[in-house]
Amino acid sequence: MGTRMSKSNIQVNLDDLLDELWRKYDRNRRTAALSEVESMVDSLRLKLPKACLEALASRFSYPAGDPLPRLGKLYRSQGYLAHNQACELRKWKTPRGSRKFRNDNTADKVQLFTRVAARAADKYKDAPDFAVRLLSSMESMAVATGSAFLAAWNPDEFGIMDRRCWNALFNLTGSNTFNRGSRTIFSESEFLLYINILRRWSDLEDMPPRLIDKALWQFDKENPTTLYEEGITFTDHQYIIRKEGILSGEPIIKGTRTPVRAIVENSRLGYSPEEITDSL
Repeated sequence: MGTRMSKSNIQVNLDDLLDELWRKYDRNRRTAALSEVESMVDSLRLKLPKACLEALASRFSYPAGDPLPRLGKLYRSQGYLAHNQACELRKWKTPRGSRKFRNDNTADKVQLFTRVAARAADKYKDAPDFAVRLLSSMESMAVATGSAFLAAWNPDEFGIMDRRCWNALFNLTGSNTFNRGSRTIFSESEFLLYINILRRWSDLEDMPPRLIDKALWQFDKENPTTLYEEGITFTDHQYIIRKEGILSGEPIIKGTRTPVRAIVENSRLGYSPEEITDSL
């Protein structure tokens, strides 16, 4: 492989490479995305208060498990991901194309790009799309998949782009910004917007972006057909909401006008669940 370089030389070379790539980065996109964020997050916080976010995140479950904590620990200790580690993470996020990723990216290439992207994520925190662009330079690596690598590197700054999370944002805000239609590929500008939303929300609620990320994923899983409605606030219970104009906003059962208060009162009177259901 030629002359062996010391760790300090590698770091210098990485910084030189990053500086060169940074000079070509379009900073205008970052400013445009930031201008949308504050009003969106204000609207989202009304729909999903902190207690609701925490409850949703606690119910998060993914069929293939969650290797991010383990792989993230390795990523941070090494400063890069080894080929087998990157392949595992790539397959977990998006099984389709994982064999091509394994075959078309050498161990050296994976180590280089994951190291450079991690350095970019730390050095240029305000430009998360710059880091994901570097990862997307690998074969069979798209923005959404790259987001999982960055979330593994630093879950306190990044979340994972996913159709479920995007659907949740669309259904919670009603904004066409999140209406993907039939599109399946996420863009760098969409990633930039998503991460800025997570970070702003994280700062206001004092919660890690990855936790909010999980809450949004779980929200869509539990509410796959929920459409945007004004005046709805979700609670920390999966089936209880508040809605302006119904019983002065007191808690009701989702999809009904039944107040939670009526169920509690009937239960205290000794009625069985079946009797309560029949009486309401």
